[in-house]
Formats: sequence, C-alpha cells, structure tokens
Amino acid sequence: MDAQLQVLGELIAAAENAEIRFWFYGGYGLDALLGRTLRPHKDIDLLLRHEDLARLVESLLSAGFTVQEGKGHSVGLLKSGQWIECLTFERLADGTLVTDTGDTGMFPWPDGAFPDEPNGVLARKQVRAISWEAQYVLKAGHQA
Repeated sequence: MDAQLQVLGELIAAAENAEIRFWFYGGYGLDALLGRTLRPHKDIDLLLRHEDLARLVESLLSAGFTVQEGKGHSVGLLKSGQWIECLTFERLADGTLVTDTGDTGMFPWPDGAFPDEPNGVLARKQVRAISWEAQYVLKAGHQA
C-alpha cells in the first residue's frame, strides 16, 4: 500500500502544479469520501474535464509516469507498478455532464457529481471525489 500512497501523492502534486482539477472515483474515490484508505486497490481512477486531459498527461509524463494506452476520452498511465485510469467528462449543449464510454455511448452524470470544493482526504491531502450518488450510479452502470 505504501507504493500506491506514494504514487497517489505524486499524482496529486503533478495535477496541482499544472492547476488541473480532477475527481477520484472507484475505490480511492470511496476512500477519499470516507477520509481514510481502507485497503490497497488494483488501480487509481480519476475523472477530469476533457479539455484538461492533454495537460494532465504532459504533467504526469514530466513526473515520471508513462502512458500505456489512450482511447480519446481516456488514458491509462503507469508508475512504480501502479495503474492510473484517467477518464474525461464534458458538458453537452443542454448542460448535462457526460462521459463518452466509446462502445456503449454517453454516460450521463447525476447533478452534483463533481463538487467544486475538496470533499475528501487521500495521502494526507484534501482532494475532490465524485459524490456518493455518482459513485453509486457509476457502479450500477458498470454492473448493467
């Protein structure tokens, strides 16, 4: 777990240095909302605005992360054996926030999914995580 926490700290610092806002989801998103890390996770999942993805990747490359795969609206990176999955979201003309999932189309996010202010703690840093409701909707969508 120490390696994951180290990579989490480096990820957070690189994004902050580039002034990029992002939100954790999945295992670390839940941990952030709880304010404590319950267990190691198989990956680190984060969401960010689509227009910020290239800047985030550039910042992470400068911090020693390597790109493993990219699919337009998502990028997978690796550092110290830790997998980081970056997904993006965008705002449609009607104001709805969605993630382009590729094969399955657009995934709509519930209102309030992306809080403006930090709402959690990871690696002793205040961070943003998608809301409890968004975590539930995302998990239910993956199981469907």
